[in-house]
Amino acid sequence: MRRYRSLFLRIKAEWSCLQAADMGDSMIRNLYEEARIPFAAPEGFNGSCRLHPEALVKAFGLSATAADKMHKELLKKGALLADSRISPKLPRNLPAFTKAFGSIAKANKVEASALFMLLHSTALKYTAGKYFRPGMVFALLY
Repeated sequence: MRRYRSLFLRIKAEWSCLQAADMGDSMIRNLYEEARIPFAAPEGFNGSCRLHPEALVKAFGLSATAADKMHKELLKKGALLADSRISPKLPRNLPAFTKAFGSIAKANKVEASALFMLLHSTALKYTAGKYFRPGMVFALLY
């Protein structure tokens, strides 16, 4: 992992494009830190998936009305972006998440840890190679 991190740090220093550096950082975080994949991903992962009220119904057994209410609360508090994508600023540890969004979970009779897992597992989805892949970084270099 250190080898990959040092490579991406070098790439980041060489690229003047902030967007390219951000893509590299996101890829490292998603693949090696959050998904804990010990090798370069053969396909791709997308860190910008949407959470719909139907997912809350399925995960927690809420009524459609309660799920819609909870979804709106998550939007209002910033756990979700305006288009229902999981916010990239969502806390990555449970205590910080519980502090920020525990009241929503409690009001809806859902465990904060279960909501934390749902949001984070929804945010990182396997995309079968449709999105940015580690091999593309090397292709851009040469």
